[in-house]
Amino acid sequence: MRRTKVAANLLWLVPGLVGGSEEYVVRSLLALAEHGPADLDVTVFGLGPLPVAHPDLAAAFPQVTLPCPAGSKRPGSVPRPPGSPPAVPSGASTSCTTPAASSPRSPRPGGC
Repeated sequence: MRRTKVAANLLWLVPGLVGGSEEYVVRSLLALAEHGPADLDVTVFGLGPLPVAHPDLAAAFPQVTLPCPAGSKRPGSVPRPPGSPPAVPSGASTSCTTPAASSPRSPRPGGC
């Protein structure tokens, strides 16, 4: 049987900073891993902290991570809503150093 290769582009997602869309896409991919067709070969493309922030996603699919461009701000340097989880768990190392999410179509100041 021929397997279908699928690339899940999560390069727009900065863990802990994009909110509901982050939860939605992660839960959708986890549901795909559990209930999706067996002939799919899914690879997730994301920023450096993605596997640390979502280890269940990293366990479900191979991941390719990219660092953010040099010169971007450090995680946590942007005010966060009270009670929101950290962008990257305490003590975790990351190659992404941006505080704000951006998408290729709508860049935000300080984003990757």
